[in-house]
Formats: sequence, C-alpha cells, structure tokens
Amino acid sequence: MNIELSNGLCETKETDKERATILVVDDEPDLRDLIKTCLEIKGFDVITAANGLDGLQRYKENKDHVQVVVTDLDMPAMNGSDMIREIFGITPAMKVIVASGNDAHYAKTHETWESTFCLPKPYSARELTNAVRSLL
Repeated sequence: MNIELSNGLCETKETDKERATILVVDDEPDLRDLIKTCLEIKGFDVITAANGLDGLQRYKENKDHVQVVVTDLDMPAMNGSDMIREIFGITPAMKVIVASGNDAHYAKTHETWESTFCLPKPYSARELTNAVRSLL
C-alpha cells in the first residue's frame, strides 16, 4: 500500500473545513501513520486505531467529534465491515471511506452501504484528501 507524498500533495496546510476530526482505522502501522500525517498536514484532527475493535472503541469515545471514518476492511480482532455496521448502529448518518485493496470487498461494501465512499488501494494523498473533503 502506498500513499504518494511527492509533488507537494502533503506540504501545504489548508484551513477551510479542515478542523474536522477523522478516525483512521488500519492494521498496518506504517500506512496508518502515513495517512495520519497527510491528513494532519492538511489541517485535519486525526484519531487512529489499529483494528476494528479498537476503532469502534475510539469512535464511541469521540463520537461527538468524529466527522469521517477512514477504514480498511481486512483487519484482526474485528474487521472493517463489522465495525462500520456497529458505527452505523450508533450514528446512522456517519460518513465512511472504505479503503481496500480487495475488489470483492470493495463491491460488497458499496452494495451493502451505498452511503460509504470506496477508495481502492493504492491511492494517493490527494485522492484521500479529496475523498474526505467530498464528505464534509
């Protein structure tokens, strides 16, 4: 999985809607940290979690602040689909970006939750930022 940081994609801080809080859930620590850094550079507040169970707990702790959830699907402890289902049970209108390298999961997730935005891996920092902004 790679997020391209070249061409100034994560170099400037913008301030229009960027004070939004984003929950990033991914079991790959390097990717999770890279996503966090890119979003923070763009001015977003970011909370991270290492799997769906951790993500659900972080969501419950911060549900009044989280505006978008960015999640992988294939994770230990609780997969992304189960976490999304639980989050929608708490906040039916929560905005979710599913980032997956698995086309079958991508199609099934979109079919199950049409309100989710699917971002196929690999994606660029610009694609991620644009996806987040489109949901705010």
